[in-house]
Amino acid sequence: MKRAFLFFLMVFIFFYGCNNDTRESKSNLISAQELITVPPNTMKNILDSKHIPHGEYVFGYKAYKILYETTDDAGNKVTASGLLTVPVPPDNLKGKEYYSFPVVLNHHGTIFLDNEAPSYNFSPGENSTFPVISLFTGIYGFATAMPDYIGYGASKEHYHPYLIYNSTANASVDMLKASIDFCEKNGIPIRRDAFLTGYSEGGYATMATAKKLQEHPEILINVKAVAPLDGVYDLETMGLGIATKPTMIYPAFIGFLVYSYTETYPKDVVRNHLVQEPYASRLPSLFDGNHSGTEINANLTTDTNAFFNGAYLLDFVSNSENPFRKKLKENSTDNWAPLFPVRIVHCEHDNIIPYMLAFSSYNKMVALGGKDIQIVDPEDVFSGLVDNDGWNHQECAPYAYQIAAKWFCELVHGAGKCK
Repeated sequence: MKRAFLFFLMVFIFFYGCNNDTRESKSNLISAQELITVPPNTMKNILDSKHIPHGEYVFGYKAYKILYETTDDAGNKVTASGLLTVPVPPDNLKGKEYYSFPVVLNHHGTIFLDNEAPSYNFSPGENSTFPVISLFTGIYGFATAMPDYIGYGASKEHYHPYLIYNSTANASVDMLKASIDFCEKNGIPIRRDAFLTGYSEGGYATMATAKKLQEHPEILINVKAVAPLDGVYDLETMGLGIATKPTMIYPAFIGFLVYSYTETYPKDVVRNHLVQEPYASRLPSLFDGNHSGTEINANLTTDTNAFFNGAYLLDFVSNSENPFRKKLKENSTDNWAPLFPVRIVHCEHDNIIPYMLAFSSYNKMVALGGKDIQIVDPEDVFSGLVDNDGWNHQECAPYAYQIAAKWFCELVHGAGKCK
């Protein structure tokens, strides 16, 4: 009997040890660099100075630059980076020694300059990252992980795969895994409960990442809720809308999309077939991370027919087998049924990404079997603040984020306990 017990114990230790080794060997974390510590009182003073409402407890944060390994669409290994902020509890937080926090995986919108990436923007100030930090980490006490995406930060020598499903989802999933891994290895009390959000391109990235996580439950991350904000999810329909309008509102977005797809699929989507000169030759230098959106727009054109090759555009509209059109369809992120709650947040008067695109994606995902999906219009939620013209793409962002943050907070702490 004793010999049998010892044999069982040895087998248990062997397999337990192998499982641990396997998990360790799969770690994609390369390094973590502490960047700054912002005490709770400093955060509270900042919020108060900006007249931003908050509850009894305000959290400070420690910021880390995370380096990790991911893969692009070609299967190449890429060293990527991102920003992780973890809450610093205030002294008056009851039971703070037992406090642990879930993580928000936040995806930034379209940027053109490398220095706009989250890992460069971690200090209090008027930048695009700190408002997100103050909202999710400072007010609600979430850890916040923000991937730079492939093409920015540590991977800036790689082109940015703009609205490409695999590269986008891989970079985000791997950032989340590396962030949780770092916390677990360093005694930072993080939970494996993840809340996903992001605005504009970040909305697309949110949906792509959620889909990837659902398809890979072995990652052992519990997706609690997903809130894509003013993003595009049906790329084929978006492309048809662009192709049939004479004017492009913001040509830098369209140029970025074309550049990304011709770099990712050079045999299928040939730049000189799709885009006319002089614009075809300009794209690589314009999207090198050193030019602002304003500079890029100035070097492109708003005239759809002057930018695109007319014959190719006609084929794109009329032929469902057109290579570019097929690739856009393959990279769409509304062709699945989520098993977790999803709130598609989108302003009705968005001038860049039409509300009806989001509404169509919502209907598609419900029809595919999604059980807990809603579409939310910030202009309805904040009806007392919006004027008759509604909120455009830029104006909508802070209100969309408030909806996501409050919803995440209520899921953790209960309704009525979050401002």
